[in-house]
Amino acid sequence: MAVALYVNKSRQLPNSKLMLSCLEDDGPQQVKFKAFNKQSAFNPHIINRLSDNINDFKLIYRSGKEVDYIPQSNVEFTVKRYREATGLSYQSLQFGLLFCEY
Repeated sequence: MAVALYVNKSRQLPNSKLMLSCLEDDGPQQVKFKAFNKQSAFNPHIINRLSDNINDFKLIYRSGKEVDYIPQSNVEFTVKRYREATGLSYQSLQFGLLFCEY
């Protein structure tokens, strides 16, 4: 699974895509927490420039929609359910960490 930083829904920051390790039962909050911590460790110059507050970020699908439910369903997101619904391998899963200015 990979996660990249986004400053808007269509603009991924260069060199920000990192591999992420998650459990099958992780929901959106756990994935977001792990993604934020990994980005903070490997890209502190970017995180510090944007915000060091996890609540200023949203976990998004590549389509730009916030991760909360499996797309086109009312099933709550977990890594396992998303993998099963999409048919993608774990290594093919990609998400974004979107900085949201309020």
